[in-house]
Amino acid sequence: MAALSSQDGLIPSAISSASLSADDVAQALSSTEDANEQAALCIYAGTQRFNLADVFWALMDDDSLLARCACWALGQSDAQTFIIKNINDASLDQREQSYHCLSYIIARGAQQDGLEAFLSERIDQELERVKQGKTGLGEHVCRNLAMIASAQSEDAIKRVTSEDQYSDRFELQRLRKASADGNADEESLEHYKQSWQDIFADDCADEITEAEETIEEQQTDAPEVAEEHTPEANAEEMPEEEGVEQNPEAIQIIPIDWEGFLASEEAAAIEEKDRSIVTQIGPMFEQLAAQALGKNFAELNSQELMVMVLQILPQAIPPEYMQAALSPQSLNGLQCLARFLNNTGVATEGEELEIGIRQIREQIQQQIRASGSLHSGDYDEPEFLSASTDGE
Repeated sequence: MAALSSQDGLIPSAISSASLSADDVAQALSSTEDANEQAALCIYAGTQRFNLADVFWALMDDDSLLARCACWALGQSDAQTFIIKNINDASLDQREQSYHCLSYIIARGAQQDGLEAFLSERIDQELERVKQGKTGLGEHVCRNLAMIASAQSEDAIKRVTSEDQYSDRFELQRLRKASADGNADEESLEHYKQSWQDIFADDCADEITEAEETIEEQQTDAPEVAEEHTPEANAEEMPEEEGVEQNPEAIQIIPIDWEGFLASEEAAAIEEKDRSIVTQIGPMFEQLAAQALGKNFAELNSQELMVMVLQILPQAIPPEYMQAALSPQSLNGLQCLARFLNNTGVATEGEELEIGIRQIREQIQQQIRASGSLHSGDYDEPEFLSASTDGE
């Protein structure tokens, strides 16, 4: 399984391209002590809405990135009943994370009957803790009440303000204004309904920088992608080696079995014109891998492939050919090639090549969305490629 994180944080493209079952996630969480990797596994599980409540709960016992990701993942499932059942015996951190979890559930519109009554009871219990000299979390309960536009919000806010001298007065004042006249707390609703990439933006690694730590190449900007993608004409004239600096330590290339690929089931999944594109672009990638990275194409891992395609390739070919090299059709063909190399045992890193293609798709889509274009969907993985390579 490819790493979903690095020492610098979560890797969004690796998480989005992963293909794991709930059992896979549970096993991976128990077998690694890397907190960032555990956090990334929680995020993946949340995107799949896996029912791993007990696992997430055990990880929510502090305010670390891992705990926050476990909380987010729990909030993507039907966890309201689980929280109601377990919150009375929870630690302070688990209680606080539980209220955040309920906020995620409310923001998704997935709350169930009985939530308002439960939150009303929680106000009493949090204030009882304050009377006992313990830490109360009444403002968090008030936030949940305000998010569902509860008629009890105003009274709850007044009680917490007056009975808990250590409560967050600024938050309570904000909630009082937000819930005035029976309105819902729209600010909190907007925050908790954000994508995980936005919520954990400060905890995500710079993927290109991370790849550069693996391969010491000079930094260049990833290529810009045109809005229209018609690669056939440029692909026919694609240069094989133009602009590639000769590496004196370049290895002897072991050619890909192109005849075997063209006769394979993997190649049969794409149209004939797309097979033609990949057979023209593929040899250029073979040359580039050998000359720039000192490896055969089939030996590359996902990070090496991503750097080669997004950083080294723009230096190796003229700009007018980049559209063809990074077109959706080209990536479809390269992904079929990567699957062929894996299924025939030629890819030394297993499914890493195909994972790399998926990460490249994600990078290009992010660039297109950032430019305001509506064409990022062109780079969605086709249905016939969306199945995992496992077991094929």
